[in-house]
Amino acid sequence: QGQHVVKRVWSGAMIGAFVIAIFPFRVGDFVNLTSRFPSLISVDRFNGAHLYGDLINFLATQESGKRIFTDYVTNYVVTSALDLKGRPSAKASWQLRRSDFDGDYENNFLYYGADDALLIINNRNGKLSWSGKTSKHWAEDILNVSSYSPRDLKKFLDSRPADFSPVWQNDKIFVYEILRNPNHY
Repeated sequence: QGQHVVKRVWSGAMIGAFVIAIFPFRVGDFVNLTSRFPSLISVDRFNGAHLYGDLINFLATQESGKRIFTDYVTNYVVTSALDLKGRPSAKASWQLRRSDFDGDYENNFLYYGADDALLIINNRNGKLSWSGKTSKHWAEDILNVSSYSPRDLKKFLDSRPADFSPVWQNDKIFVYEILRNPNHY
């Protein structure tokens, strides 16, 4: 009978260890980072592959090497997925928060070799990233992309139809082509 009790205690301990390993928990300063339970949650539509899938599908129809201007996160996502020419060193750009919208972006888009490029305004935010928060490899709110472009950018583009032509939009994402304008030269 003593062996039976030992087997039951051992089985109970193994089941307990299994349950602890599956679920995330925190005890004081100890956090279970090996939990796989959160990976069972479907996140692809909110901060994964399908969040910007429609934009990527549209951009895939563009010629290889097409120049794009956008925020640093969207730049990283689309240049990683497609052969487009965005900001160089896409990963470093998002890590350093360098954007095509920094500085005098209006003049840059109008006068400095941006002709025939695509300008992407991405206002489709993803959800908070649990894996970013846990791993500390990126900010938990990295997909709050609507805050990365100037508030009046779309108004500026729409006010200049001779310079910017809308070519695609869907669910808070707007793509414009920067038109060649000989009056600028």
